[in-house]
Amino acid sequence: MKSKTKILNLLTLLGCSITYAYATFPQCTVTISTSGGASTEEVSTDKNACIRSDNKKLYTKTSEGKYEEGKFSNEIYKCFNSNIVEVSSFENNASVAYLIKCDANSCSEIAEPDLYDVGDVYLNAYDSDNTLKFQILKQPSDGEIFNLNSGSKSLKNGVILCDKEECKIIESKDGDVYLTEDKSNKIIKCTSSGCNNGEASEGYYINSAGGDKPLIKCENKQNSIECESIQAAADKHYISALDTKSLISCESESSCTIDSAPVNSYYVNSENDQLINCYSKSCQSQSGENNGYYLTYNKEDETYGVITCTGKDIDITCTIKTTSNFEGYFRNAGSTNSSYPLIECSNNKCEALKIGKDILPGYYVDVTEGNEQILVCNENSCTVDSSNAYGGSVNGNYKHAPGESLKLLINQNADEDEDEDKYSDAASSNEIGDALYYYIEVDSNKGFPSVTTNNLSTLFKVSKYYIARVITNGIKFVDAQNKVTESGTPGSETTIYTCNKTKKTCSAGKSCVVGTYLLDVENKKGYECNSKGQIIEIKDDGYYVDSSNGNSKRPVIHCVSGECVSVTSSSYYKNAGSDSSTYPLIYCNGVTCNTSTASSGYYLGVKEESENVGIIKCSSSTSCEEISSNGIKKSEHYYLNSGNDKIQSPIIKCKNKTCATSKASEGYYITNDSSILILCENAVSCTTINASVGYYNAANIDSGKKIIECTALSNINCEVKDASVGYYVAKTPNILINCIVTPCKAISVTNGIYRSATTQIISSKRDSIPDEGDEVSNLGRATTSVVYNIISCSNTGCAELTTSELLSIPVCNFNNNKCFINNKVTISTSTVSAISAGSYCTNSDRSVIYFATDTVVIDPYIIDGTTSIYTYTTTTTNCIEALDKYSENYYTVGSSIYKVADTSIVQIVSTGYYFINVESNTLINGNNIENYNDENVKLFKCNDSSCTIVDKPETITYYADVTKKIIQYNPNSDSYTFAYDKDIICIYANNKCTPRSDIKSREFCITYKGELVLVTNDIKSRETGECYKADTMNSKIYGLSQYMYAMNAFSAERIVDTAYYVVSLSTNSTATLRDFDSRNNSVRIYGCTETKCKIIEPKEDIYYYDSISQYMFRYRDGKWHSPQASGYALVSTDPNDVYVNRFSVTNNRTTIDGKVKTGYYYTIDNEMYECDQDKYQCEKIDNNGYYFTVSGEVYQCIYDSEGLEATECVKKNCLIGQYYYINSKYYYCGSGYMLNLVTDKTCEYDDRVIINYPVAFSEAYPDRIRSAVENVALINNSTAAVTNINNKYITSVSGVFTNCTYTVEEKDSEFDLVCVNNFVTVNEETKNAEICSLANLGYVECVEDENNPEKCSPSAATSRIVKGFSFILSIIVSTLFYLYI
Repeated sequence: MKSKTKILNLLTLLGCSITYAYATFPQCTVTISTSGGASTEEVSTDKNACIRSDNKKLYTKTSEGKYEEGKFSNEIYKCFNSNIVEVSSFENNASVAYLIKCDANSCSEIAEPDLYDVGDVYLNAYDSDNTLKFQILKQPSDGEIFNLNSGSKSLKNGVILCDKEECKIIESKDGDVYLTEDKSNKIIKCTSSGCNNGEASEGYYINSAGGDKPLIKCENKQNSIECESIQAAADKHYISALDTKSLISCESESSCTIDSAPVNSYYVNSENDQLINCYSKSCQSQSGENNGYYLTYNKEDETYGVITCTGKDIDITCTIKTTSNFEGYFRNAGSTNSSYPLIECSNNKCEALKIGKDILPGYYVDVTEGNEQILVCNENSCTVDSSNAYGGSVNGNYKHAPGESLKLLINQNADEDEDEDKYSDAASSNEIGDALYYYIEVDSNKGFPSVTTNNLSTLFKVSKYYIARVITNGIKFVDAQNKVTESGTPGSETTIYTCNKTKKTCSAGKSCVVGTYLLDVENKKGYECNSKGQIIEIKDDGYYVDSSNGNSKRPVIHCVSGECVSVTSSSYYKNAGSDSSTYPLIYCNGVTCNTSTASSGYYLGVKEESENVGIIKCSSSTSCEEISSNGIKKSEHYYLNSGNDKIQSPIIKCKNKTCATSKASEGYYITNDSSILILCENAVSCTTINASVGYYNAANIDSGKKIIECTALSNINCEVKDASVGYYVAKTPNILINCIVTPCKAISVTNGIYRSATTQIISSKRDSIPDEGDEVSNLGRATTSVVYNIISCSNTGCAELTTSELLSIPVCNFNNNKCFINNKVTISTSTVSAISAGSYCTNSDRSVIYFATDTVVIDPYIIDGTTSIYTYTTTTTNCIEALDKYSENYYTVGSSIYKVADTSIVQIVSTGYYFINVESNTLINGNNIENYNDENVKLFKCNDSSCTIVDKPETITYYADVTKKIIQYNPNSDSYTFAYDKDIICIYANNKCTPRSDIKSREFCITYKGELVLVTNDIKSRETGECYKADTMNSKIYGLSQYMYAMNAFSAERIVDTAYYVVSLSTNSTATLRDFDSRNNSVRIYGCTETKCKIIEPKEDIYYYDSISQYMFRYRDGKWHSPQASGYALVSTDPNDVYVNRFSVTNNRTTIDGKVKTGYYYTIDNEMYECDQDKYQCEKIDNNGYYFTVSGEVYQCIYDSEGLEATECVKKNCLIGQYYYINSKYYYCGSGYMLNLVTDKTCEYDDRVIINYPVAFSEAYPDRIRSAVENVALINNSTAAVTNINNKYITSVSGVFTNCTYTVEEKDSEFDLVCVNNFVTVNEETKNAEICSLANLGYVECVEDENNPEKCSPSAATSRIVKGFSFILSIIVSTLFYLYI
């Protein structure tokens, strides 16, 4: 018996591990009973065999119906069919349902798919619909048998090969074919989906079994397909029966290959010496035609040969013809003969000639049938000139004799005997260099094929085996011998023919344009018209603008080693022409080419087979060079494109020394200079930068994690390298390169902690706390550790932590979202005992970051097992590992918001409003408003630098949150609602907005960026209306719609105050001084009474006060005016309030000190107002007169009752230090000429003072003063009023008073009269007349007034002089009169 070994486990091939559950072999129990001294075994089964459940022995039923235990000394397999009958023979369609493996100790059922050697055969155990089935595989005594694997599901295990040694599974390929054992019409065919038994078709297959018989031949024998392996014929071809698109080619008897995509060609069919036609993407058998010529492809040297077929009817035989010398043309009998009617062969190589391209109208020598005939070819086809139609006697006809060269009739008027004049010369060969050119006039009537115009003069080409009309673009430069020449002066012995392919004509010329370049396309010759007007052949390699066709569609001439061709592509070329010092480049746009100026930079040229790789470098506007292959890196790199397409494709990409312009993406690109990078900020804006040491995010990386690393030894060297997982600090501030993702991506960051992709080696020596049982020698041990760096980012940039900073980060032990600080590790110098929520710690190598969601304290095991320090924590968990599974969460600590992702912790400060459930750490989003009203939800406001928790506002407020939903808060219900069922998106610009849908009866729309926009009126979709939007979160504007709102970029709070809001029309913010100073009316006043607001048209007499800005302005004469000094003004502080107010001004800011009491007030705009506090109104005066203001000033006002002139008021000054009696009150004149009520400080009992009684208020004089005034006038013929030289002072009746008495309770004062000015009396003691003197504060003796006889002089009474009786008498009379009064 062969060795029982498993060949190959199918499960391993399938690449997976499967637990199989199949129907099991019967189990049984055995009961032993004893009777009469004899024991019997009873088996509990009715099956023919079973495995005993306790000792795993196999029991089989004998022919007597008893069960017998199997005894085995070696390993053996037992096979049973579905009836539990042991299979003893594998012939006659035997089947196996169970396979039992037994040894000396036990038996077990085979329950796994595999190949099993069971002795005479192999069994292939395979799974079929959860049933284990067995395929019987026989081994041949010789040779090989290929079997289809019944359990096959792929090409890897589709076929089982059995030989006399073993059976094994072999891997197949798509297209493999195997011959089965019975060699009938069944073969094994393998496709990409697996292998299957299929019916064979008549024909040939590649034998995938290998060996010396590479083919399987299947043929029909007695209406039955039979197949066999055969040897092939050398250098033969067969049609594949597996796929008619494929061709079998055999190099030898034992070596054949299959070509699944054969070149369009004919092949000799090895089966019948006919043809195989492999055109139209399939191969089929075809009969050849007599004297038929067909192109055949030689795969070995990649050239074409020719097959010729001869014979009659079914006896035609096809063979490959050897053609070493060219002797004429063959008519193409192949399927392409309508487009390629002729075959040209020489030097054992052939090609089909295309009509209109290779075959131009003319005459061609045809040797297809062995004798020479003339083919006449026009623009569409070629036919044999059997009637000699063009062999006549007019210009353009041919002359031909077998074995001789063709000649062209060039002069029909020459004598018949003068062939040299009548016909062209004969070309010595068919080579292009031996061709002759003649410029003749031909007629349309049988003159020359394709000529349809009478008397047409054009150029013709004469070769040995053909004559053709020249139809091309370019020139022919022909000498007197009618051959193409290299140089000469047109017009002497040479002629330049300019040919136009479209017109199909050539014209003769005798001169050329200096500085132009010309091309003979057919002869591959380039020419220059030099400064002398001579045409010379171009000898220098390079590119030249082709002027052969004038200025239309000028291509480029490319010359290499004296051979020139025409090229045209959308590219730049280095100009080799004579004007290259001014125009160093040639630019082609795909249609025409012109010389071009240059700027310093790189241009995409055309890659050549030489050293040029297609990059032109211009170092100045006049100097450009092509970069050679040795000067460019093979690896991928880029250049900044200076070409015409630099907007669409700003960079040039080079890889494997092939370059092309390319679109750009954001990031950096490696250049050919390792110290310079290209920075592309977007798809169209790219610049070069000088690199510095560090990392740059690589743009446009095809695959994998890549990073640009720039290092410096002696020079900066930048390379694209494989990136490690983590973050890199980019050279741009606040930019990190995220290589957690693939490919790496540059991200903008602010505040956060990120695990770096880089590492460092830390050597540390620290007195660690020894574990129990540690030796004392462990203390102070130096350690070396490789740890990851940590990147810290703030608003000012990002940087990797220094080593000392890294060491100071606490290390935590982590388990199930619980962290404890471990100060025992050597890589940390941290001695903290606790870290607060929002902080972080790491594992020992800094590769994992833990975010503290609550207080983290020292591991209790580190502090002798005590846990008392762990009293800071309030939750069962206090940290999380920084993983992507938390990336959608928002963690809050106070007013700070954090997001945790894979190895990063970011503090969120991005502008916006965030509704966050602080319990579930989720950002509220979606259409369930209840989520916003959850008691655990807080509203956070972030402004790019910090966040704050928003208190619930006291008025209705709208928010556009970061999820771009408009949310309304109503303080009356203390709840949030969606403002609208569906928010409308609008585009905003310059106080205008355009909505995507109709806006009707709603105040707000939202921009694509999520900004809140206030709409003033309804707007139809796609139309534009007036709107308001703030620029930023920190800016504040005001806008009026149905209600007035104070807005930032994402919120709007309804105004409920009663006040004015003075707003700049240019910014919609509170107006500034600049807005008021503007010549244009750029200020708008909104007047609000609680929630009702409207635009106010300013009245000219009123100052409007904005309590927010503390500016107060009045609009008059088209301008805004603000008070320059403190004082009184008629002020409106809200739409319901207009009243005179006292105010003060400091640094242009106004403070309202309060509303005035009843009285007169002179305002800063020179108006006198009378205010009635009870009626709460102030009105301008409407009468002339004197007015005593509440501020203690007296004004004389002139009022124009006709309203033509403004009321004019002049202030009257008081005499400082004196007293005045006005409105029954005594006032003291202090500094600033202000009258202040007498107080205890200005009331001295013993002092004599002057009290003035203003004449303007004489009607309110006390009786004694009124009487005294009248007596002064009567007795002394004078006046008690004091007349001042300066009219600025108050005209008053003055007197001397004393004994001031002040009543504190009543805040009032009283004086005793001494005398009234100019009052005369008799001194009782001296009996002399005395007059009251203000200067002397009392009476003095009278002095007679010279101008007023017998009266006291009011101003000169200084002594007591008696003037006579009459005078005395008058005094007495006056005294008596006074006393009487």
